[in-house]
Amino acid sequence: CTTPPVGCDPATDPDRCVDTPTNSVSVTKTLTTGGPTAEPGEALVYTITLTNAGNAAASNHQFYESIPAYTRFTSVSGATTSDCAAGDAGRKTCTMTVASVPANGTATVSLTVTASDSLPSGITLYNLVTDEVCQPGDASCSPPPACDPATDPNQCTTPPVGCDPATDP
Repeated sequence: CTTPPVGCDPATDPDRCVDTPTNSVSVTKTLTTGGPTAEPGEALVYTITLTNAGNAAASNHQFYESIPAYTRFTSVSGATTSDCAAGDAGRKTCTMTVASVPANGTATVSLTVTASDSLPSGITLYNLVTDEVCQPGDASCSPPPACDPATDPNQCTTPPVGCDPATDP
């Protein structure tokens, strides 16, 4: 229902017919600095772009960022996080908040992680961003799981659930 129903005109009858703007935000991520093969100690910078196709700004938009195993969280700009701090080891899921994504516009977040000095040779680092954030009190929702090489039989060298580089690079 994107058009007013018959007889509803917000311009002439604002008390009974209200036009409520909505937002529609999607998230994409690219590796912008570092790689394509990560080296031990190398800074890897990811650019996360939030695109709002809606006609209303999105305030305090949240998304999950899964920091890859074998890295350390270094910094973030363009967003805040209350559950990740500089130096935190990878295998952690961080909740990021962007203050505003303008209507029909974009916001950009820059995330930097540093590859571990003990980065195993020949593995792939998987970095997943998820735009579906659990709301307080929603027991049916949980953040994407972080991968722990100590308990993962594949040592976090396979894509996490929801991450398929072949279909969603």
